Amino acid sequence: GYSALMNGTIDILANAKAEFEFDFANNSLGEGFQFSAPYYYGDEQVHEDLSIHTLATREHDAVFSSFVSLVVLATIQAEQEGIYRVNSKSMPLISAYGSDVSWALRDAIGYSGNYDQILTGLQPSGQTTVTD
Repeated sequence: GYSALMNGTIDILANAKAEFEFDFANNSLGEGFQFSAPYYYGDEQVHEDLSIHTLATREHDAVFSSFVSLVVLATIQAEQEGIYRVNSKSMPLISAYGSDVSWALRDAIGYSGNYDQILTGLQPSGQTTVTD
């Protein structure tokens, strides 16, 4: 996954575990990566390191990386505000990245849903909640 991200085959690596090894360009791949806000924490035992699941992007594109992190945070905010796919137009417009993409968070929630809707969609058949 990190090699495909580094060579430009992909722009975002999903389910990337935030690891210090890949945070700086001095790793074995020769390039650093940015990690989004965490969207899931592992369920390891107390004596194990906690895995932090994120979206990874290339370190040299700070604006894109910050936008990816904002989308992750928007799904969490949408859940807290009671915003779902069906009422995604309730998401606020953003201006941080210019008026050309002010609609981006609305579209992200309209397409994927809020945090809970995304996690529910990832459950194996027969499970209805993350804690089942």
